[in-house]
Amino acid sequence: MPNIGKAYNLTGMKFGSWTVLSKAETVGGWLCRCSCKVERIVNGANLRNGTSTGCGHARRKGKPRPTVECNLGKGAKVTLPHVSIQHKTFSD
Repeated sequence: MPNIGKAYNLTGMKFGSWTVLSKAETVGGWLCRCSCKVERIVNGANLRNGTSTGCGHARRKGKPRPTVECNLGKGAKVTLPHVSIQHKTFSD
C-alpha cells in the first residue's frame, strides 16, 4: 500500500547540497540551507524525488548540471538534465 499522506521528518537530512534545518510554516515546505549558506524553503517532495538538490550556485559558477543517461532501446541513448522521471505504461 502506498504511503499517501504519510508525514516525513526530514530535519537534519541532506539532499544534494541542501541540509534540512526545520519544518517550515508552509504546507509541505522545509527550511533548508545550501552548502553555499543560502537558506530557502523547499518543497519536501522536491527534496525526496531529487528535483531540488541546491540553490543553483553550482550552475551560476559554470559547473554542469547533473545528468542522467536514458536508454531509448535498440542501442540509442540520450543524456538529459537530471529530473525525476516517472515511467508510465499504457495498455491497449
